[in-house]
Amino acid sequence: MHELLERVTQAGAAARGVLLGERTASGWWEGELSDSALSTAVAVLALGAEGSEAHRGLMASGLRWLARTQLADGGWGDTVRSKANVATTLLAWSAFGMGERSGLFQGMGDPAAVVARAEGWIVKEAGGLEVGALKAALGGGMGRIRRLRCRS
Repeated sequence: MHELLERVTQAGAAARGVLLGERTASGWWEGELSDSALSTAVAVLALGAEGSEAHRGLMASGLRWLARTQLADGGWGDTVRSKANVATTLLAWSAFGMGERSGLFQGMGDPAAVVARAEGWIVKEAGGLEVGALKAALGGGMGRIRRLRCRS
């Protein structure tokens, strides 16, 4: 047991050394995050929930980006590098619903086609657009996440 603890301690020290060595001269890390449908959809919804006319341009821009980055299967993943998932696709779909109610589709091409592809993907993955089907589709994933968190 003592040998295992020593090996884990050494591995931790090595990992810490690598991470600290990757910092810039200013003392922080720099990198590039992938573009994110998840964060874009959440931002559009948050700006829309505020109800201010001041953010309409940002919301429309976010919706245009979501339309351009919709995956071929009709869904969205957390990032442009991710496979589609139910939670992010529902957030993007909701953002388009808010955009439609807010009149943000001017000059956007065919948002109805984007929404129809998303709805097709959701029906395929969740079994329908009804609240019960959507809750079940989301509930399974969230339950697994909660169980993982409890173990850590």
